[in-house]
Amino acid sequence: MPLLRASRPKVLVPEKLSPDGLALLRSSLDVHERKGLSADELLQIIPDYDALLIRSEVKVTATVLQAAKNLKVVARAGVGVDNVDVEEATKLGIVVVNSPSGNIGAAAEHTIALMMSMARKIPESCASLKDGKWERSKFVGVEVKGKTLSIIGLGKVGLTVARLAKGLGMNVNALDPYASPAVAASASVALVSSLPELLASADFLTIHTPLIASTRGMIAEAELAQLKPGARVLNVARGGTFDEEALLVALESGHLAGAAIDVFTSEPPAPGSSAARLIAHPRAVVTPHLGASTVEAQENVSVDVCEQVLEILQGSLPRSAVNAPLILPEEYKKLQPFVRLVEKLGSLYTQHYAASPGGAMSRNTFDLIYQGELASINNTKPLFTALIKGLLSPISSMEGLNINIVNAELVARERGIFVSEQHSRDPSDHSSYSSLVTLVARPPSRASSRAPASADTSTGSIPDQQQRIISGTCSGDQPLITRLGRFEASFEPEGTLLICENYDSPGKIGVVGNILGQEGVNINFMAVAPVSTKLVLNETPKKSLPTDGSEEPVAKGQLLKEALMILGIDRGVPAHVTAALARETGILKICPIYPKEETNSLKGKPKADYERKLNEATAVVKTKETALAQQREVAEGVAQEVNSLKGQLAAKETQLGELRDANVKIFGDLRVTKEEKSKLDQQLEQGTAEVVVLVQQSDGHGRAGKRPQEKCAKLESTIDTLAKEEADLEEEVEWREQALHESNKQSLQDVQKLEGDNRVLLDPNKEFLYQSVATDIEHQQTRDRVGNRRSSGGSKHCTSLRSQTSSRCKTCKSRRVTTTFC
Repeated sequence: MPLLRASRPKVLVPEKLSPDGLALLRSSLDVHERKGLSADELLQIIPDYDALLIRSEVKVTATVLQAAKNLKVVARAGVGVDNVDVEEATKLGIVVVNSPSGNIGAAAEHTIALMMSMARKIPESCASLKDGKWERSKFVGVEVKGKTLSIIGLGKVGLTVARLAKGLGMNVNALDPYASPAVAASASVALVSSLPELLASADFLTIHTPLIASTRGMIAEAELAQLKPGARVLNVARGGTFDEEALLVALESGHLAGAAIDVFTSEPPAPGSSAARLIAHPRAVVTPHLGASTVEAQENVSVDVCEQVLEILQGSLPRSAVNAPLILPEEYKKLQPFVRLVEKLGSLYTQHYAASPGGAMSRNTFDLIYQGELASINNTKPLFTALIKGLLSPISSMEGLNINIVNAELVARERGIFVSEQHSRDPSDHSSYSSLVTLVARPPSRASSRAPASADTSTGSIPDQQQRIISGTCSGDQPLITRLGRFEASFEPEGTLLICENYDSPGKIGVVGNILGQEGVNINFMAVAPVSTKLVLNETPKKSLPTDGSEEPVAKGQLLKEALMILGIDRGVPAHVTAALARETGILKICPIYPKEETNSLKGKPKADYERKLNEATAVVKTKETALAQQREVAEGVAQEVNSLKGQLAAKETQLGELRDANVKIFGDLRVTKEEKSKLDQQLEQGTAEVVVLVQQSDGHGRAGKRPQEKCAKLESTIDTLAKEEADLEEEVEWREQALHESNKQSLQDVQKLEGDNRVLLDPNKEFLYQSVATDIEHQQTRDRVGNRRSSGGSKHCTSLRSQTSSRCKTCKSRRVTTTFC
């Protein structure tokens, strides 16, 4: 099918490049050499070009890039890209490439040439001699042998300079935080850890770094002051790394013996600028940015960038993209055919499932699984890019958006597409292929747009009927589709395809061929993809459209009778053709698949007309698929009801068995129960007789019990009287004990008085017993009176003191007091 832009891609070359490189482009591209363009002229014509080749003079600003609607690549014939707005190019998906190795030798040799010219004062002596002078004594130089060359930046150019300087017998020091110690040691270069240490040892100082924020003005007044008096400096890298004003001051003061400069802050320098004054200084050796200006270097960088431009416009991967990850040559060789395959997988997914409910992009989460040898490649971003490009290229809203390795992740994030890349080296997953790529579409997710790789390649967590899976491999350099949904396939996704899902019954191929033949559509090839037995056994029963128009569920065995018919046709089919195919009995789904260019144009007709017809065909397919989905839902409901009834039947049978067992047990227990009942009846009769006897006895005892009750009442009355008398007696005892206490107290006083009067001497072996004897007597008398009281009915007697006498004991001769109470 013809493209909307029928002409070949255009390449603009506004600067001089080697004819050898441009000759590579002219065979397949339109190359326009337009030297000396102003900024406005470049802005005016850039929208027509697909590629832009520059060196160092042309400034590719954000404004230029935004105006370049068709621009795919900016190629810098050289190393530095500080004249290109790389950040803006990345946002717009424009690849920026350079030639990092084409002019390394030339730049290193130019550095050595300037150093020797400065050391031996060659420019001044040459000018003097041409003026007719012979001033040998005026131009006495210095030797470089034995001197120290200090290098800032030990990259490719810096390392080459170091090796050349070692060949001249120089000592070489270098400062580079990213340099490999082993590489430096192999070139006999001593790495230092700080800039002051490097500057202090330098006889010659050269810088070989890109111009970035950290290197702009890196060598200024303070750094120049740390150099030895009489040191010399060189800059063949980028203008701006040296502070030109500070360099002029150091030259004027004589602190520096010389400076050799090939690059400046502004090129060409403006009159009166610091660069212009530096050029005019007598101790400065200067050249107009000639570091890469050799025939060999010009050819090398020209051929290199032209090859990259050609590859990028043909859809291949860039080798030296500044704003894309570096691809190693061996990985690049392995990835190239799979980049095409993954893009085909994405495009096939979007178009094949476009008529599905919700459309192809109703699922925004994808697993991209690499199996076999491909799983050993770590840098798979080109494959991620190819998938995003394939998914979005058939969508009309993406027209004009250049999706590539530069901006694929950004585009995916903006479109809400999430991809999880997984690696599997398990041979069982890809036993038939050395490498296999599988695309699995899942329901919507909020995961990262490019999730970390995982070793889990299982898709078992989501049933097959909910998944959309496409697998493919590469046979040599040719992509091959091996699985489409639940169908095992084997076809090349090239050109325009027509995919029919139908019942695998006789006559279907003839029906499709007849309808296409009537429309003049030629069939280039045909492949039949049967249902995979392994996959369908894991799938739940679905509903289909029977030929008799009735609705009935389809068992798993019937699913095996479905197949895909993949037809390669010479052109797109009109909407009424797909509608006619969809109306045929036994054809379940029709899906045309177009290559990328045919999604933009179909036989030169406007794209809107093509999309309208495609939408009509899609509507017919959707209608049929909706009916099919409804029938499948009914069948699933019936299947669920059948399963439920089976479960209920099994439960009833279990209950019946339990009842039978219980019945047998009941019959056995019944025989035992009859014998026990007979025994219980006998016991009941005996118990009844005993109860009758007891009742009779109870009646006799009731009549005889009246007399004891009267006696019990009298006894209770007597007990009450006795209890009352006992309480009175206890009260009297308490009163008498108190009186006795008072009497004892008085008796003790009297005894003490008598003892004083008689002055009785006691025997040492005896004790004075008056108190205890008197106390004993009183206690005995009290007990006697209490006893009399109890015996006489409780009458009270006076306890007042009647008389008291004393006498002496006949045995111990001790005095005894006798107290008498009334």
